[in-house]
This record gives sequence, C-alpha cells and structure tokens, in this order.
Amino acid sequence: MDRILVVAALIALAFAPSCRTPIETTFVPMDSSGWKIGIASDFGRERGTTTVLIPSEETIESWSERLTIQLVATELGQDARKVAEDLFASQRVQYGDAVVQRVLAQDEWSVLFEWLLSGDEERPDQHKIARFIEGHQGLHRATYTLKSGLLSDESRERWVERLGSAVVLRGDKAIR
Repeated sequence: MDRILVVAALIALAFAPSCRTPIETTFVPMDSSGWKIGIASDFGRERGTTTVLIPSEETIESWSERLTIQLVATELGQDARKVAEDLFASQRVQYGDAVVQRVLAQDEWSVLFEWLLSGDEERPDQHKIARFIEGHQGLHRATYTLKSGLLSDESRERWVERLGSAVVLRGDKAIR
C-alpha cells in the first residue's frame, strides 16, 4: 500500500515554513499508483488545507474521478454528524429531489456518507462517498467523487471500505 496521501500532506507542509499548516492530516489506505496530486493548497492554520488527487492521465480541469482530502479549520469540538446534517440540508435546498444522501456509518467522532446527484444540462451526474472525522485541529474530510454516472457495486464497496478505514494522523501516529 502506497502512502501518497501522507506524502501529499508533507508537500502541503512545505507551503508553510512558518508552521502555518496544521500538523494533522487524513490518511486513506489505498494503492496510489495511477493517481497524482492535482491541487495541494495551504490556506493557513486559520482556514485549513486541501489536497486533490486525480488519475495520472487527467488534468485538474478535466477529471473523471478524484479524491479530495481536506482539513477544514473549524471551531474545535465541532461535531462531524452536525456538519454532515447541515451539509445535507443545504444540498436539499440547492438540488431538491436531484440529490439523494445516505449515512452509511457513524460513531462518536465521524460520519461516513454517500451522495448521489442526478445531473441535468448544467451539471453531470455525480456519486460521492465521503467521511468527516473530528481531529484535534479541526474537521477532516475525505471525499471520493465519480464525476459522471454511478459507481459500480464493486467500486462503491471499495471506496466505502477505504474511507471507512481512513484515519487522522498526527505525524505518523493515528489519533482517530
């Protein structure tokens, strides 16, 4: 198993020689061959970081699938389940019946969910599997997105397992 996501987090650390970047990151266990970093952004300790992985042969402007790892600097102690509920509510307002959301698993500090969007002329169908995990420095979010269509059952189960096994790391030690 390649640990490119840890490497991606370390790349983000390079953006902040003054230690603005958080020390925590999210690790998703997966083989990263065939993937590359499309975006690695450090918004500072007050706002968080984002790393987007895309298939090696694609560009960030034109991707078919992607894995987004974020640390959203939030008020400490913000509940992952409450954040997911608020996100669901805002998406129902924005997309109406075109969006279907399901909580797949949750515990005291994380929620794993699925999001399906029926597209139209303005936007393609999308299928997302995502997990919010409460960390010590903010809320971590790992999201796999298939841009067009629905995941096959096999691919869906693989991403549910990967994101369900994701952990928050501080250095090389899992804290969640």
